Amino acid sequence: GVAGTQISISSGATYWNGVSWTNVDGDKWMFANIVGSNWEWNPAYDVPVWTDGHLYRVVSKASDLASNQEVSGAGNAGTSRDAEFVYDISGPTSTITYPYDRGYVSAGGKITGLAYDAPNGIVKKVYVRIMQTTGTKKDHYWNVLGSTWTLAGAPEVWNEISSDFPANGTLSPSATWWQLNDTPWTTGISYDINVKTLDKAGNWSVIYSTASDVKADFTLPSSSVTYPANNDDMQTNLTVISGSASDTAPGAVNTVKLSYFKCSPADCNTGNYWDRAAHNWLSPTELFYD
Repeated sequence: GVAGTQISISSGATYWNGVSWTNVDGDKWMFANIVGSNWEWNPAYDVPVWTDGHLYRVVSKASDLASNQEVSGAGNAGTSRDAEFVYDISGPTSTITYPYDRGYVSAGGKITGLAYDAPNGIVKKVYVRIMQTTGTKKDHYWNVLGSTWTLAGAPEVWNEISSDFPANGTLSPSATWWQLNDTPWTTGISYDINVKTLDKAGNWSVIYSTASDVKADFTLPSSSVTYPANNDDMQTNLTVISGSASDTAPGAVNTVKLSYFKCSPADCNTGNYWDRAAHNWLSPTELFYD
């Protein structure tokens, strides 16, 4: 029968001897309490002083009444019966990289971001919450599984990205990059987006990552040249070209670019474009400039 069990707790090259961490190999074994066919921690020893983010290994070895020791005294080290774990009490973090805070989202734009947990912690799940802030579904939340805007459970309507719900989105193998598959946008509507993360130790992110007042804009802007007017016969030097540009709210014009075309002597069906780099009118390809 089993006479006793000893355990060893290590982190790197150091061992817990029941009082402190030591690198003396001869001090690494501690006697466990035997309860039936199981063993438990012996309260005669102090509980190890764990360090956040460190990797630990627990090895046990049994001895019988004939003084035989498991694996010649090595215990179950390196087998499926030893245990490695990370002591992790720090919350993970996340960042939304698209869309930007107070920015814009396209029709096919997918919410994308980064996740981080301090070594040796690993992010397990990412949760995304989307709320409409304008429009007919104002203050409603997007439910990926139901493909609908809802108030049920509001405001705790979170869409999980993990290996448990692969259809919802992608979490990279290293759990450092994520993306939600759904694109529930309607042009002209604004949204607030929140993200939180959970690591494998059960720690939640302390602060949400947020992108507020994200505007869906699928309409094309328009522009026109107001000076010189179309078909003007200019008799003076042209020192200014001006015009107007607009976009349907909540869209906004970002930039206006111009190209310059020189008609051939025959008509304006043929000709060339101004090439600023070459400083000539010889470009067959249209070139735009701010």
